[in-house]
Parts: sequence; C-alpha cells; structure tokens
Amino acid sequence: MREHERLIVGGLVSLLLILTPGFLIHVDPRFAGSLAGGALGIAAAVMMIATIAYPLFKRIEWLRRRASMRVVLQVHVIAGVLGPLLAMLHSGHKFESPIGIAMIVLILVLVISGFVGRYYMNQLSTELRGDQAALGRLQAAYAGLQDMSTTGSAAGASPTELAGAIVDIEQAIVAQQALKRAFAIWMDIHIVATLALFLLLGLHVWSAVYFGLRWLG
Repeated sequence: MREHERLIVGGLVSLLLILTPGFLIHVDPRFAGSLAGGALGIAAAVMMIATIAYPLFKRIEWLRRRASMRVVLQVHVIAGVLGPLLAMLHSGHKFESPIGIAMIVLILVLVISGFVGRYYMNQLSTELRGDQAALGRLQAAYAGLQDMSTTGSAAGASPTELAGAIVDIEQAIVAQQALKRAFAIWMDIHIVATLALFLLLGLHVWSAVYFGLRWLG
C-alpha cells in the first residue's frame, strides 16, 4: 500500500509541476471567476482546509484516540496534493495578482517539502539504519579476524576485503547523514509555508466575496 500510495502521490505532484508553467501556452483571464472556476476554487479551499486535520489529530489526544492516524495521514497527503492541483486549474493560469502569485509559490513549496518529508526522508532514514546495522556486523567480523590473527573468516572474506567494505559503508553513512541534516529543516519550511498560505487564502476568499462573485450574478 505504501508503494502504491507513493506512485499515486508522485504522479499527482508531477502533474502539478507540469501544469504550473501552463501560462506559457494557455491563459484564461475569466475562468477563475466563472461557475466552473469558482467550483474548482471552493473544492481546492476545502481540500486545503482538510489538511489541518492531521496536525490536530496528532497533537490532541482526545482526537487521536478516535481515529486511525494512518488514515488521517493519508487524507492529509492526498488532500495536500489534490487541493493545490485544483487551485492551479482554478487560476486559469492568470498569474497577475501578487496574492495569487504568492499562493502559487507557497503551494509549490508545500507540496515539494511535504513530498520530501513523507517519502524521501523516510526512505533515507530506513537506508541509514540499514547501513549502520551492516556496519556493526562488518566491524564485529573484522574484530573477530583480528582477535584470531587469521587471514580468512567463516564468510570467506579476508581482512583487507572487510576493511574495504567498512570504509565504503562508512563513507555512505557520512553522505547520508549530511543529506539528512540538509533536509532536516523541511518540517519548519512546511509549517511556515502552511501558515502563510492559509493567511493568503483568507485574503483571497475575502477579496473574492468583497468584490463580488461573478458567477453568482
């Protein structure tokens, strides 16, 4: 299921990134204010608001006991990708408003940081734990050879081969740890971008209502 989910979400993220520069070939200045555009905008806003459920369920024990966190997380991930995708369609690629442009930028930051945190960071952590366990086994085998002052082992590897394998895996671990530190700020970026996006979303909805919803007319 995890791999299936990653393929689906990865496909949606790719579609979002493909649609983003669509203004180069297609712009519809009136679509966002039309009935179809308005419906897409409302659906996008609902999806984005739905993403709040996960942090609430995660931090409030009363809610956490009444739902499967795995299901809530899946809803958070899917809504967090579908919402921006619908928002991009809602815009009609009319990137003229400063608020609209800022929202598009924040949407991309949110989706990319969320994807990195959900899948890439978890995979990196799993690989790092596996390499650290393998390093421990290699170091134990090498220490055993040194204690026995022999040139072979039960596994058929020589001390030189074991030493080379240890060096290789140590270098891989160092690189993985450096990469993990570099991406460690993804959650901070994700949270700040979320708060900023909801602020701009509120302003966007207010301005749309204040200046009139054309499709209601």
